Amino acid sequence: MCIPRRVALFLLCALVLAGPALAQRAELELSQQGWEAAQATEPMDEDEAYIREAWALLLGGHPSKAKKMLNQWLRENRSGANQWVPLALLVRGDAKVALDDEYEALYDYEQISTNYAGSPEFIQAAERTMAIAIDYIEGKRRKFLGLRISSARRDGEELLTRIAERLPGSQLAERATLELGAHYRRTGDYALAGQVYGTFLEAYPTSTFYRAVLLARIETTFAQYNGPEYDGSGLIETEELLDVYENRYPGDLEVQAELDSLRVRIDESQGQQLLEMAKVYFKRGEKASARYTLRRLVSDHPRTTAAQDALDILRDRGWLEQGAGS
Repeated sequence: MCIPRRVALFLLCALVLAGPALAQRAELELSQQGWEAAQATEPMDEDEAYIREAWALLLGGHPSKAKKMLNQWLRENRSGANQWVPLALLVRGDAKVALDDEYEALYDYEQISTNYAGSPEFIQAAERTMAIAIDYIEGKRRKFLGLRISSARRDGEELLTRIAERLPGSQLAERATLELGAHYRRTGDYALAGQVYGTFLEAYPTSTFYRAVLLARIETTFAQYNGPEYDGSGLIETEELLDVYENRYPGDLEVQAELDSLRVRIDESQGQQLLEMAKVYFKRGEKASARYTLRRLVSDHPRTTAAQDALDILRDRGWLEQGAGS
């Protein structure tokens, strides 16, 4: 089941408006401006000069040469004590991306994230990782024997989760969480989407995207309801979320009509659940339980078609009067 169409369109528009923040990709090549700025600084030591020479090769369109230089330097500095190791890993990772080996580049970015959290390259590595993760969840495949035939969707999901966990409260983590939630919602995995959106609402209560995410959480929670034969706890949770939304955004005319319509659908669904329950009691021969359930249906959900069906059954069996027996 889906939220009414106009609300879904509103959600889509809200996320499209968020596009510049959500779709922002970390640059996978170091800028010429950055290189020129580096040249203008104080004289470099030998290691820094070597790495920046490889950087210049990468910028000049020679990623293979840059990668070869950095492979040699990193072998000689495998202890990791040299202060320039994070930069060398970052540039080598970028060279691998330029060579269309982004999965191999992740190993370099991961080393920075794991071992050099205090370095200037830490955030840059996370940005590059997120760019690759987004490509993966959007369908880009990993290479296998030189061909892109292996699904990388799970890798992308894991990478986004890792970024959100490593940088809690940051804009980068916020973007990673939004991307992950939108991905699950897009692929119809409403249970996981709801979990991610719930995490977002707790972690970012002042976010610009809070309203759109709350609506998305309402949608994904309601979408998990599979019919009167199944668990209806999602209907109750959806009602609670609707209350939260209307208390936080009172008089929101843009979507109020659709949310009211959703309440009607929830009411009808809850009525159908009780009607289904009464039918089960009839099959078991538990007439008293069936009668009680039908009366509760009429009392709690009087405006539903299910209530009309219940009234017909009660009337046919002579149960409309409060004291009527079997």
